[in-house]
This record gives sequence, C-alpha cells and structure tokens, in this order.
Amino acid sequence: MIESRWYPAGLATSEPVAIDDLPRAHERAAVAGAMALLWVDLVEPDGGEIEQLSRLLGFDPALVRAVGQGHPRNRILPWGEVRHAALPAGRLVEGRLVVRVVELLFSPSVVVTLRWAGEDGDGAAGPYPLDEVRATFEASLRGGGPAGASGLLWALFDQLAEDAFDAVEAIDDELDRAEDVVFDDVRDVSIPRGLFDLRRSIAALRRATMPQRDVLSSLLRSERELVGEPAREALERVYDHLLRVVELIEGQRDVLAGLLDAHLAISANRTNDVMKRTSSWGAILVVATLVVGYYGMNFPGIPEFDWRFGWVWALGLIVGLTTTLYVVFKRKGWL
Repeated sequence: MIESRWYPAGLATSEPVAIDDLPRAHERAAVAGAMALLWVDLVEPDGGEIEQLSRLLGFDPALVRAVGQGHPRNRILPWGEVRHAALPAGRLVEGRLVVRVVELLFSPSVVVTLRWAGEDGDGAAGPYPLDEVRATFEASLRGGGPAGASGLLWALFDQLAEDAFDAVEAIDDELDRAEDVVFDDVRDVSIPRGLFDLRRSIAALRRATMPQRDVLSSLLRSERELVGEPAREALERVYDHLLRVVELIEGQRDVLAGLLDAHLAISANRTNDVMKRTSSWGAILVVATLVVGYYGMNFPGIPEFDWRFGWVWALGLIVGLTTTLYVVFKRKGWL
C-alpha cells in the first residue's frame, strides 16, 4: 500500500497525492524548497512497488537493491541527493516489546518511509504505526515548529524515543517484581525463565535503540544542510533523550545481571541448607542404627546380653544420643 501526502511550505494541512502524480509532486517539492514536504509512505511493499516508486521519483536504480533487506545499519547511506537509513523501532504492544524496521529515503523536501510487519511470528502487531508521528508533525507545524523533511524526521525520532522510554519503564516494573520474587522465601521454579525473558527484552530494546542513536548522531553531524538550524535544536533534544534511554538500558542490564547472580547465590544457599538438614538427620539416625545394630547381634558373650534392664538401657541410650545430636545441630542452625 502506498500513501502520498503533500505539505505546502510551513502549513499543517496536507493534500493527498496520487501515484501517477508523484513525478509532478517531486518537481513541485524541489521548486518549493526545504520548507515544503512530499511524504510517501509504503506499507508492506514488494520489489515491484519499490522499483516503481524509485522510477517515479528519479532515485538511483541501485537504491532499489539496498531497500527492504531488513538489516538495520548504524549509519546513513548516501545515494546522490537521497539518503537511506534503516531504523529498528521498538514499542509496547499489549505489554509485549515488538520490534519493527522502518526504512527511510529522504532528501531536503522528500521523505519516503517503508514499513514491514516482520517475520517473528507476531504479525498481529503489524508494521510500526506512524499515526502519532503524523499528528506530532502537524501539531508542530501549527505551532511554528520545524517544517519539511527535517521536521518529519524530528517527529519520527521523537516518537521512537518516546516508545523506547515507555518500554524502559515497563521493564523497570518487571525488574522490581522480579527482585521481589528473587528475594522472597517462596521457592519459585519459574524465576530463572522470567529473568531470561527479561534479558531478551532488554537485549532487543538495546539493539533497537543503539542504531537510532547512531543514525541521529550521523544526521546531526553529517547532514547539516538538510537538517537546518530550526530543526537542529529539536533533534539535539531528541538525541539527549535517546542517550538517556541508552543509559537506562545499560543500567537495567547491570541490575538484571545482579539479579541473576543473586538468584544463583540464593539457590546455592538453599541447596546448602537442604544438605545440612539431610546430613543432620542422617547423623541422628545413624547413631540410633548403630545402637540397635550393636544390641541386635544375637550370639552369646555379648555384654548385658542377659541383663534384665538391657532393653531399657538400649532404648535410653538411643534417646539420649539422638536428643544430644538434635540439640547440637539445632544450635548450629542446621535444623
């Protein structure tokens, strides 16, 4: 599906553009300058649609082979006047972290977004949505914010950073719950799996956020003419936000590593406690067994064999020794 919209210079209202009118709209954007914007959005495009769009907008034919590979890179690739970047976008969908790839083709007055649903078996989540990006961009235009391609890129990166921060907060809540469970006395066998699920989520969010930071850094350093001063401050604020998100993710990795170590240490301590209790009861029973075995040897010549109170003596010896051992182990904290 291809949807195209034309934003006149500095205006928040947009006009839909038919596919056949894209060449004329592209020329119109080149004449209007950086304040105007032609935004083309492709959802689940195939090779034919990408090639058609490249031909209509006059892009480098080799660019078609670079688009749709699904491998995000931590840099912006130049193709003449057009720049290409592939961004992983992580967001929460019904409490689950879903990562999708958004590819960008942009020039000073044209932005092409390409989105796919992914192949992770979670197709119900769909491609990364851009409705909030569009709403933020248009609201910024109404307030006199950055326009053109740089304004739309700012709105996109701002939404990516907000989604990443929401995911970080959700993971923080999960870490708090995991910490309560790990240090609880209840022996829950599901703890390790929950911690490893958290580790996968943190790793996925980190892999999604790091390229965003690097691409935005490259955009601010290497694409000064495209960005322009009005959008630079806004993009720098988003960059600081992404840096903060990356720091929080690194902190969560450290906390999770500590929780895993704590869980292993607690498990080892519980195993030691079980071994202590087992060994203590084994020692108590061994003493009773020795006494019974000694007096159970039924052949003449054993001392106290014919003693009238031998049974009472043996029983008292068992009770006395086992009681003594029980008290000693109890004081040591082994029982």
